[in-house]
Parts: sequence; structure tokens; C-alpha cells
Amino acid sequence: MTRTPRLCSAGSCHHVFNRGIARRAIFDGDADRRFFLSLLAKEVAAGRILVHAYSLLDNHFHLLIEAPTGELDIAMREICRAYVRTFNRAHDRDGPLFQSPYKSKLLDNERYLRATLSYIDDNPVDAGLSLTPHEYPFGSAYHFYHGDWPGWLTSEWVQSVVKDWTGIDGLPPGLYGSSGRDGLRPDLRDLVAVRMQSRSTRDGLPQIITPSFAVGWLRERAEAADGVGVWLPLAAATCVRRVCAEERALDPDWTRLVSQRRRPLWAILETGLLFRVACCKAIEISQRLGVTVSTVANRSRTHDRLVLTDPSYERRAADVTYRILEATHGS
Repeated sequence: MTRTPRLCSAGSCHHVFNRGIARRAIFDGDADRRFFLSLLAKEVAAGRILVHAYSLLDNHFHLLIEAPTGELDIAMREICRAYVRTFNRAHDRDGPLFQSPYKSKLLDNERYLRATLSYIDDNPVDAGLSLTPHEYPFGSAYHFYHGDWPGWLTSEWVQSVVKDWTGIDGLPPGLYGSSGRDGLRPDLRDLVAVRMQSRSTRDGLPQIITPSFAVGWLRERAEAADGVGVWLPLAAATCVRRVCAEERALDPDWTRLVSQRRRPLWAILETGLLFRVACCKAIEISQRLGVTVSTVANRSRTHDRLVLTDPSYERRAADVTYRILEATHGS
């Protein structure tokens, strides 16, 4: 199978991650983690990457990387090959160590960057390895909190984020993570997780969220009629369902004649937005809504048709989509 080309231009930022094959450990002790970090440092010295944040767990890693020259693929190939070769030799094993070539998501706006920073910081806590991000020694949060980080770990952008959160210049010990983190939108944090699961690299996040963006985006997806594997989600399914429920409560009797039959439209809209906005698969939507896969397919097709042919439905769909995007990405 041909691998989807990565989107990596000079100066772009990426969430890079991978885990062990069959979820097995890729780090068997601190020495392995230190060696992996030394390989990161080597690629930083070569000028191929800048590392803004990282977290090395037992069976996976997360990196927030900038590619000054657009050579992310080269850097990660060198890191992963050297690491696997040395790990296998040290632990008397052979064969693949990672479940796949490394994965990455383009971080194309500041909101997404900050949410990913928080996601990476919190990963050791989520994995039960520490009570707070700054207690885990193999994550960048540990260094930023203690005000002491290695030369290969870039701090300028993180310092600018912390200044926005606290109004304080620099990273004096004890400051990082003390303010502003809880203000990140949970819906945006959820989006980081669902985007990680997607194989697609298409679809940028909106820099500015407007009702007109929602209209154009809905029409583009309806006209393309592509499957869920083509696009990246713009919001998590939890947010789509919550906003749809809130809107339905305001106008529960929204119906329309569709194919000479009066049909309730909230079910069609929610299904369509789970498919288009959250990029859920049909089986996932059927499980969430308690309907059959064929019902999901019929509702999705109806949603696309109404977006393109029924101005009042398009307006309502765009209004709800705008609310979903605001809940996820709004300032």
C-alpha cells in the first residue's frame, strides 16, 4: 500500500508520535530513553528539526517538532533506524520495534499547537506514571518547570506561551504549568486525540472561525462526497453530540418534507455532522446513536443532499457547525 505523503514545508510544526508493535515497550529503562533523546539532539544539531516539547513513555512517545528545512522525514528516519538497531542489539532481539513508520499531524494554528503542548505534557499523568507533568523526568514539562533544560530543547515558543498565560517573562523555576493550562478548551484537547487516530493529512484548521467558513466548508464536503478516511476532523464527536443536543432542545419539532415524507431533521443533521465534522466511521456513528449502519448511510446522504439543495437546512446546519467550531476552537 502506498503511504500518504506527509505535508512538511520549511518551518512547519508537527505532532510526531509512535508506539511499540503490539503495544510492547519501546523503552526498557532510563538508558534507552536517554539514548533516544541523544538521537533527537543529533538531528537538532544537524539543523533538521527543533524540539519544542516531548514525552517518552514506556511503549510510546510524543514530540512537538518544528522542521526548519522541511526535512522531518529524514530526521525521523535517522532517529528511528538508529534507535531500533541499537535497542535490538542491546536487548538481544530482532525485527520491527514500532507498530508503523512514525505518525505525524501538521499543527497549523496556534490553538492547535497549544492544545498539543498540553496533551504531550499531560501524557505521563494520563498513563499513571506521575501525579503532575513536571514530576516525570522524561518529559519537557519537567525541564521547563525546573527552569533548566538541555541545549537541544527549544524554549522560545514555550516561553511566549507562558508569558501569555502568566504575564511573566522567561521560565523561572516553578512557573511552568502553574497557570493557564486549565483554561485550554476540553473540546480542543479531545480533538488532538481524535486527529491522532486519523490516517488522513488533509484539512487545515480554521485560522478565523466565521459563519461563512462553516457554510463553505459544509458545501465543499457535500460536493466532494468523500469518505471519512479522506479528511481530518475539525471537532470531536463528543462536542458534535453535545451542541446538537443543546440546539435540539430549543426546537425539538424541526421537521421537513423529504422525498414526499415528513421527517425529523435533527437525526439527519447530527448524523451528517458526526460524519463530516467529526469524521466518524459509519459503525462508530451507529453505535453512538443506536441505529443501523444502513440508517447512518441513508441519513448521511440525505444530509449532503439537503445542504446542497435546501437553503433553510443549509443555514441551520451551518449555524450548528459554527457553534461546534466555536466550542472547539473559539478564543
